[in-house]
Amino acid sequence: MKKIMLVAMFVVACVTNSALADVANWQSQAVATAGNVVADTTGWTFDGTAGISYDYGALDAIGGKPVDGSTIEFIVNVSDAGASIALGSMLGWSPGGEINVFKLEQWADTGKFGITVPGYWDFSLATDSVFNQDVHVVFVRNNDGGTIDLYVNGVFAETHADKTNWRLDGGVGTLGSNNTGVDVPTGTIYAVGTYDAALTAEQIAALYTAYTTNPKLPNTPDPENGEDIVAVDLTDRIVSGAVSWVAPIDPDITTLVGYTVYIDPNETDVANATEAATGLEYKSVDQTEISFAPTADLSYSTTYYWRVDLKADYASVPGTDPNIVKGQVWSFTTAPETPTVTDPISVT
Repeated sequence: MKKIMLVAMFVVACVTNSALADVANWQSQAVATAGNVVADTTGWTFDGTAGISYDYGALDAIGGKPVDGSTIEFIVNVSDAGASIALGSMLGWSPGGEINVFKLEQWADTGKFGITVPGYWDFSLATDSVFNQDVHVVFVRNNDGGTIDLYVNGVFAETHADKTNWRLDGGVGTLGSNNTGVDVPTGTIYAVGTYDAALTAEQIAALYTAYTTNPKLPNTPDPENGEDIVAVDLTDRIVSGAVSWVAPIDPDITTLVGYTVYIDPNETDVANATEAATGLEYKSVDQTEISFAPTADLSYSTTYYWRVDLKADYASVPGTDPNIVKGQVWSFTTAPETPTVTDPISVT
């Protein structure tokens, strides 16, 4: 287990929220979600040196509340800096003073999400950490005795199976560090949500959709983000057809020059791609249509990541060159190939 040291914590600067998404829209959705306790869009920037004290509110057990499930939600964008990166900590089993530390990356340089119970164990999850891009992370303590589910970008990732008596009781903890002020990220935490309920997959998907549907960017992807195509054939839109999106609505745009589309099975390549990028399976630069049809069939049983950048002139931005605004990374998964069935041979 990682040895930790006590350090002082200082107030960090508030930041402007992500241009890739709409935290105000997320906040409205969060407040309207049953069990909501905190829906905070203050926005904080961290430089790897110190976190802050933070009140997540009374979830399970605290204040006499029943222990019937709870949820914590983060919207962040941080870099891969440090051997362990904590999003925050709160009381777990509050009667015993147990603390849970929620990790974007578990100790030490695992490249995986995790949860740490200080003084007990560093639990590493199976899901890959997400760096250098906006990511929506939700931990759900289920009302089943204490399993925890992880959702990433609105999609169920896994159930933690190594500890089945988790508690997420809430209360005052830390944000942007572990419980002693270390494992601090470098980057931004745009929003935090907590809920005195175990949110459903549908509720979490709605929160993610509310956050990522920015009307000023290409939005509302088809296929939907995270969609799993359970039955397709060569005539289906995902194999030989097109992906599409809704055009942005922004009165500041004077000229919409076009869109650049990137599609590839490698999420990192899609997230970091530029117009000069090579090696992607599919790329379309400066197209004006709000759909893109790959020139060849996609592979079966494959998760594809895709991004649509906007190129436009803005009244509020001086200069003659169009501005490129980077879009969100979405994903979909193609179905397995259907075996060919031949007519049986008659035997007489």
